[in-house]
Amino acid sequence: MKNNKGITLIALVITIIVLLILAGVAIAMLSGDNGILTRASDAKIVNEIGALKDQVNLAASEGLSDFFENEYVTAEADKTAGLTKQSAVYAKAKAVTTTSAYVEFANVDASSKIVIQGKDDKNYLKAEGTVQTDGTINWTDNFKK
Repeated sequence: MKNNKGITLIALVITIIVLLILAGVAIAMLSGDNGILTRASDAKIVNEIGALKDQVNLAASEGLSDFFENEYVTAEADKTAGLTKQSAVYAKAKAVTTTSAYVEFANVDASSKIVIQGKDDKNYLKAEGTVQTDGTINWTDNFKK
C-alpha cells in the first residue's frame, strides 16, 4: 500500500471556504450600523452626554442656591428683581461650557429648553431638558435610531 502523506486538494478547499465564511461573519460583526465599532462610538457619546447632564444638574443646584440666597439672605435693597427659580437655574445652566470633542449644547433657548447632542451626524443621540418653574430639570433621553 501506498503511504498517504499530506492533505487532499478537496480538504484544503473546504478549509479555505470555512475560513472565508468565518472572516465574513467577523467583519459583519465589527462594521455596519449595528456593529461593535458603531455601538462603541455611540456608547462614548452617550457617556459624554451623561457627563454634561451632570454638569448642568450641578449648575442647576447652584442656581437654586443663588435664588434662595437672594430670597432669604440678601438685604432687601440688594435683591435681584424678578429672579425666579426657573430663571436662576436657566442662567446657570446656560453658563455651562463643554470642552468635549463629541458632545455640544445644541440649544439653550429662552423657553428654558436645553438640548445636548453628539457633534456628529447621529442626531438620535441627544438629551433634552426642560427647566420647570420649581427649578428642576426634566430630562428626556433619545438614544434610539
